[in-house]
Amino acid sequence: MRLLLSAIEPSADRLAAELLSALASGGQVRARGLGGPAAVAAGLDPVATLAPPAMGLWEVLRHLGAIRR
Repeated sequence: MRLLLSAIEPSADRLAAELLSALASGGQVRARGLGGPAAVAAGLDPVATLAPPAMGLWEVLRHLGAIRR
């Protein structure tokens, strides 16, 4: 099975990791996409690293370079 995942915030990262672990127990799974450290540890092949979560205008502006990458 091949999956494309987009888990771009901490709770989604945890859910993606649980999903990958559950699917892997039933057979071979190849997953690629966006995710954090939990999803990567569960087998996600990341297409990019995630910027730290940011809330509010100033936090977004402070992390703009990482967000744009």
